[in-house]
Amino acid sequence: MDYKDFDVRDFLKDEYFVEWVLHPDHESDHFWKQWLFDHTDKLEEVEHAREVITSVGYAYKAKLSDPEYSAMFETLLRFNEAKNNKSTPWLTRDVMKVAASIVLILAAALMMTQRSNFRPDSYDSSEHMLVSKTVYGQKKNIVLSDGTRVMLNAGSSLTYPEKFSGDAREVILSGEAFFNVEHDVHRPFLIKTSGLTTKVLGTSFNVRSYTEDDKVLVSVVTGKVEINSPNGTSEVLLPSDMGTFSKSAKEITVTKLDKANFIAWTKGILTFDNETLPNIFEKLERWYGVEIQVLKGVKLEGKYSGSYKNKSLELILKGISYTSNFKYSINNKKIIIYEDN
Repeated sequence: MDYKDFDVRDFLKDEYFVEWVLHPDHESDHFWKQWLFDHTDKLEEVEHAREVITSVGYAYKAKLSDPEYSAMFETLLRFNEAKNNKSTPWLTRDVMKVAASIVLILAAALMMTQRSNFRPDSYDSSEHMLVSKTVYGQKKNIVLSDGTRVMLNAGSSLTYPEKFSGDAREVILSGEAFFNVEHDVHRPFLIKTSGLTTKVLGTSFNVRSYTEDDKVLVSVVTGKVEINSPNGTSEVLLPSDMGTFSKSAKEITVTKLDKANFIAWTKGILTFDNETLPNIFEKLERWYGVEIQVLKGVKLEGKYSGSYKNKSLELILKGISYTSNFKYSINNKKIIIYEDN
């Protein structure tokens, strides 16, 4: 089964997914965790499908009560609002009725096929996965069950168990985060990103792995970090080392850099280090939670460096526009970049 094009409704209709949510076994748990590692862009859909299934007594009853029926509608609507923040819903009431019918059909099927071995406590709560995420213009601090502290940058998500169990502490990151990992010599801490696994025992470091970027960046502040690529290559990083993994080339390179630069965002400082204008605009969108549109004909040439702490977006755009020969207009959360004639 190819799940890469599934949305919430598709996951609700898939019996293998539903069974994993309700009472996972070793095989299904391994499959879905690996699949999420390979498809971090689907974390949001998967988590909300799980929420729908677990919040309405999915496999306990062949018929939903009115409050449960309403609860499912509300859950789907909440996801809709978070998904696009628009007034036109992607789930109409007719579609939600279909989804509710699917719930009833699958619930009845599950009751018939699994009644003999189902127990309400068969799902291990210690493996329950949580998702913390940030939108553009937002940062968030998280404390994990082992005491590890994580700071999420804008437009990022972290998937982690409610309580760590087993021989390793595993999390999945999409976006950028700074980790201060609690030391545990018996249980390594693993951060899985797009194609790269970062392994530590206890240290502080930064990981950047946005889905749309080709490169995954791991920068070490203290301690020692091991990064491993899918083709079996690995590198050990020490303080002030930055490991760069190319998703397209499947290669790891290691360079030295000033650690103050790559953790500046954690102190509220926005930095550009000889970067192209497209990269800068992308950073500004994430940092300030805006949309930047470049009109046709604008030449985005040259590179720019700068450091800004608690500065307005307009001040930054004004400074860049002087040296890069473009003009701009600001309309609420939308920025238009046009040619300077």
